[in-house]
Amino acid sequence: DAATTHLPALNSGDSDRIREAQIAIAGQHRNMRDLFASYLPSPPLTEDQVKSAINTLNLVRLSKINNLLDFVKQQGFADGSGVGSLDHEMNLDGAGFMHTLFLISDSLSLPSNKSRLLDLISTAKWYNDFGEIYQSPTFEFKGTTADRMITLLLFRLMIVLVMPSDTDDEKKDKLRDMEALSRWMTNALSVNEGLAGVIKPDFTGFHHKGFYASAYVPQALHNAALVQYLLGGTEFPLPSSSSKNIRQVLETIRLIAVKLSTPASVNGRYPDYFNKALIKTLLPGYAYISVSHPSTLP
Repeated sequence: DAATTHLPALNSGDSDRIREAQIAIAGQHRNMRDLFASYLPSPPLTEDQVKSAINTLNLVRLSKINNLLDFVKQQGFADGSGVGSLDHEMNLDGAGFMHTLFLISDSLSLPSNKSRLLDLISTAKWYNDFGEIYQSPTFEFKGTTADRMITLLLFRLMIVLVMPSDTDDEKKDKLRDMEALSRWMTNALSVNEGLAGVIKPDFTGFHHKGFYASAYVPQALHNAALVQYLLGGTEFPLPSSSSKNIRQVLETIRLIAVKLSTPASVNGRYPDYFNKALIKTLLPGYAYISVSHPSTLP
């Protein structure tokens, strides 16, 4: 861990090595480095002393994050609020909020933070249009948009994963939402005729009513392949039809691409966006889709 790795440098007496170790632990910001240093006793340091200082620093970081979450709620980023408009809200700032919620979920799971966790989940469900997944027995529209595949496909999974499961009712709610989300994912990744997104019968990918090989579709496939990988081997894997559709569109883009980029003629409103487009945005998707899980992991 960080304490073991950087202990020799912190004890070296070499100012350059000490500074590099502090940057590795506390980051580039001078105030955070000074704060970390203030938590350390005089050298020689022990591993436990460095670990204690790192833990204290992380508590400060967590407090800053919680203060930011309180601030954005006070400014209107909350359940039921449109902040003026919900248009492209998750595209613009969803990643920061959703990844924060997921990454601090352990601390939010403490009994003292239960009300904060539930409030943040309600906010996340609101901004991620979570109610869309409850359509039954069929969905109003087949497929989804590339924007939603880039964002909501993963964000909605994050929401279910951070939902509490302390009581029987909470477990039932979590199971209900995961089953509904699985149905929505299957529908979102189905072949969709016409001009809507994303996967077409010829396994091109549509956005803005046309084939987009440079933007939108590569990012959407990257995210779809990631979610397929994450759910593989669980009790909620994507059906083979969904995995096949993802794989087929990836193969189509590979065939269309000129080595690592796509021709300007199929790049939509980004004709100059071809330079290394695939390797920048889509290469991980090929890696994710290539992994085969056992039917159910232990």
